[in-house]
Amino acid sequence: MSDKVRTFKMLASFAGVAAVLTALIVWPNKLQTGVADTPPETLELTGLVRDFRKSHADFAVTPSNGPGHYADTIAYGMDHRHRPVASGFGFRVDEQWRDSEGRPIAPHMAGVRGGPGGGDVQSLGLRVEGDIHLHKDAVVDAFSSSLGAYGLRGNHGGMAYASTNSTEKDAVKIHDKSIFRGSLDVGPGADIDEVTDIKGTVLGPIGSLALAYPMPDPDAPEDLQSYQEHVHLEGTVTLTGDMFPDDEVDEPAMHFGKLHIKEDSVITVEGDLTIVVDDELKFKKTQIVVLPDATLTIYALGKYCEFKEGTIFQTDGHSTTAVTIVALGTGDVKIEKDSHIYGTIIAPGRKLKIKDGHLYGGFVGGEADLEGKGAGVHVDTQNADQGPWNFAITVRDKIEIEDDSVVDSFDSNVGPYGGANVGENALLMTNAIKKDKVKIKDRSVVNGDVLVGPGASPLRVIKLEHDAVVNGTRGALFRPNSVPVVAPPILGLTDGDVELKGGEHTISGDLRCKKLKLEEKCVVYIAGHVTIRCDDKLEMKDRSRIELLPASSLTLHVKKEITLDDRCSINMNTGNPQLVSIRRSSLGKKGKIEIKKKSQICAWIQGAKCELKIEDESEFFGSFCGEKIKLKDDSQLHVDMAYLNACVEIDDTEGARGADDTGGITSADTFGQWYRDVLGVNQSAVHVITLTRGGDGVYEYLSDDFYPIDDRLLGNEGDPHNNHFTYTLGASFPYTECSGGFIEFEGGDGFWLFVDGQLVMDIGGAGSSTLQHLDLDRLGLAEGEHEVFLFFAQRRLGESVFRLRTNLQLSTDRFRPTVTLQYD
Repeated sequence: MSDKVRTFKMLASFAGVAAVLTALIVWPNKLQTGVADTPPETLELTGLVRDFRKSHADFAVTPSNGPGHYADTIAYGMDHRHRPVASGFGFRVDEQWRDSEGRPIAPHMAGVRGGPGGGDVQSLGLRVEGDIHLHKDAVVDAFSSSLGAYGLRGNHGGMAYASTNSTEKDAVKIHDKSIFRGSLDVGPGADIDEVTDIKGTVLGPIGSLALAYPMPDPDAPEDLQSYQEHVHLEGTVTLTGDMFPDDEVDEPAMHFGKLHIKEDSVITVEGDLTIVVDDELKFKKTQIVVLPDATLTIYALGKYCEFKEGTIFQTDGHSTTAVTIVALGTGDVKIEKDSHIYGTIIAPGRKLKIKDGHLYGGFVGGEADLEGKGAGVHVDTQNADQGPWNFAITVRDKIEIEDDSVVDSFDSNVGPYGGANVGENALLMTNAIKKDKVKIKDRSVVNGDVLVGPGASPLRVIKLEHDAVVNGTRGALFRPNSVPVVAPPILGLTDGDVELKGGEHTISGDLRCKKLKLEEKCVVYIAGHVTIRCDDKLEMKDRSRIELLPASSLTLHVKKEITLDDRCSINMNTGNPQLVSIRRSSLGKKGKIEIKKKSQICAWIQGAKCELKIEDESEFFGSFCGEKIKLKDDSQLHVDMAYLNACVEIDDTEGARGADDTGGITSADTFGQWYRDVLGVNQSAVHVITLTRGGDGVYEYLSDDFYPIDDRLLGNEGDPHNNHFTYTLGASFPYTECSGGFIEFEGGDGFWLFVDGQLVMDIGGAGSSTLQHLDLDRLGLAEGEHEVFLFFAQRRLGESVFRLRTNLQLSTDRFRPTVTLQYD
């Protein structure tokens, strides 16, 4: 694999962080911080230093794999008191990860890019309408399927996300030593203390939703021809879809009255398969294996949807995106007795009950109830619902370009496509790894890069023939891209079919319909910020147009298909794809977006199981994330690279991962003492550091002799310096997009930096000074004020290095600690 990391993914969940700390430290109410016209010459930052005795389990120690830099030893998010949390794992960094300028960066930040304006990015997670209950040692945490199976090489214990729309008393119960690692939101406007009953552990912030999460309303495929009343499977069976072909669904489909699988059977799924079961769906001591490049969607329409006694649903590589279970019946969804399900479960109005079983992926439904030490929901953070600004052209499967078609790029931040705003840095990405999944032929031209699935050979996956050309890099992704599930918005009752023929029409408010049909040179103007939901399809023909009036935008959610035929267009009057977002539900059968006969779309398009077809001299301007894409007949694809071009080049160099090691952290309990006062363990005092502004506008505090509490607190313990302490501070700073803001730190025994609650600098370990750099423009922050929390540790004899450089105007005025009690 190339050592160049060409991954483009959003940094998950850059949300605001409330300034609430411990009983020991009282942070004053937040005040609006202005930015002076003339930058100050110095910045005085007030923090808190805590002194430990050298006998503490985490101090005066050397990691088991020797002194050095260790990463991933703490979680990527802070707990609800805004302190770091030990992850329970980690690894030695044998060689640094570096950005395009050669500067060291945190390993988990490699390939991370946000977009201007800041996207709200969270994994599907655990989302329910009603109760979330955890009992008897149940666990909710996160992992990343892109790194392999849950638990492999420390791939567990990450920060998950869960939400409930409920505002009822005790809707959230976490009891009996149960642990929730991550962020948890209750219903809009709810009293958090009233809604939550926490007697277990929550390692993450608890907040409330701004708006209720829209629950999906999926329908099962209907009128399938392949109906079988009662199907019994046993032994080793391969399901391919060829057994019961169906012409009504654009994919292999099977329709059963009942499906019974004998115990100890192994069922293998090849290709893309949909199964609809009317009555009982029960799995007991069964193994379901979904092969590479295959998908399985199951619709359970009856009362029972149960997985018991060692049932396993898994995919090659432990992906969670290949399996979707849609439970539309009346009973609970049960995962019990050492059963393990890798996938997404969607169960509107139904309860997920897990007792001594595990779900790896995500759940959207009515309620969630977990019980037992063997019960867990492990959210896959790789399956993030990423904003459309992130994906250029991203598909899960095929890319086909033929018949003199052209792919190039432009930057919608500059203006419409054309003239000087035509580039040769388009980016086409597929997760596919099989031979000839990318076909470019018949004198077609790609002016940009084509990246195939991780570990695959581009020469094998990409097939060029008949004078086709790729004027860029043919490479491989570092990690597979997410093709997210899209839930429809809640817009009330449908208006039925809407047909508009000829003339001019204006839509100024949200609309929900079944079919939307425009024909006979019909022109529809969008006035204001409008959402349209089509529960069936959108058809445009006969030179019809959708145009945006000034200060307007359109979100178009279509369940099935979109067809533009005969010189039709969407949003070509503005030429700005950022103003139109087209989303297609990934539930049900596959759908197509067809642009035909010189038609044009200028938009961002997103939707799993969605195919984009551009043909007959048609054009698409924007970005696309879906199943596959096909161009033919002199068509053109103009990739909007606005957000991938923004501010900073992401072309990181992969480092080298060494042995697994916690970096000298004994346990979560011992680490939990580092940044809070504990009677008999530590003592604390306020400490101020002063950063001085240089001629280049960079503020610096450079100390190779950082001993702020010599002969104070617990004393030097017979050493020349007081060597065993931690230091923490919180600060705010104003941010302007693409301003080149940065933070750089060099130190040795532990340093972690969080921006808006997310870990962005990671220097764990002990005994070796390490430099790390953060470019703020990578994070996709919105313009305005943001928060940073700094955590430092000096744990050994020897030099104490604390070298901080930044061009940000940091202020601790909002976070100035006041010691009110000796201990918290």
